[in-house]
Amino acid sequence: MDTNIIFVAFKGNDIHSGFAPSADPLILESWMQELGLDANDVSRINYVSYPSKAACSRHTTHSISPPLTFGNGGAQVDYKSTHLNYLEHSHYIFGDQYTFFNRMARELIFGMWNYCQQSHFGNVDISNIITSMTYEDEDGNTQHCDSLPFHPIHDAGYVNLMRARFQRHKNIAMTYYIGITKSEYKNKQAQLIRVESLETQDDVEGTPKVCYSISYDVCKSNLHS
Repeated sequence: MDTNIIFVAFKGNDIHSGFAPSADPLILESWMQELGLDANDVSRINYVSYPSKAACSRHTTHSISPPLTFGNGGAQVDYKSTHLNYLEHSHYIFGDQYTFFNRMARELIFGMWNYCQQSHFGNVDISNIITSMTYEDEDGNTQHCDSLPFHPIHDAGYVNLMRARFQRHKNIAMTYYIGITKSEYKNKQAQLIRVESLETQDDVEGTPKVCYSISYDVCKSNLHS
């Protein structure tokens, strides 16, 4: 068919962020030359559009920082010193100082907010706290962190709307999700075996012709506030 299909993937447990997918133009150009392709002659590009359970629903722990002694998982144990974390190892991912410090500040504020909610503290002004935090940019100038795009209480209507939209997007995405973890792969293979078994029985003379479909379970979870 004189067609080349290129798959671009990465290891999911490498440190990465929620930015739009991209690839190094020099690497792509090298591929094109090696395969004898014209970079301007691309008929179709597909992106995986599933929502990240780790980033969006916090289904797993995150190595945001090295052990801080206080807080959850704060013990200074030897094996944790070998783990990559965002504070020490992610500058090349976020790009510039503005993006790095604002993302780290937002992570800190959300963690603080959830801690205060669990502890039943009141009068916690997270909007003022985050905008009072400063960092040094590439030119050595002091900058303040941006305010939050929403407040979990003052903008409750907007938050609920966005949560509903995210849930709908997740439901649609999970409809086409093939299952890539070990347990999901095992479940999908078991479903396929059952369908093949039913189809074999269906070929037996006198057995009524019926249609079988595989159902996909959609996991519901509480979103990170």
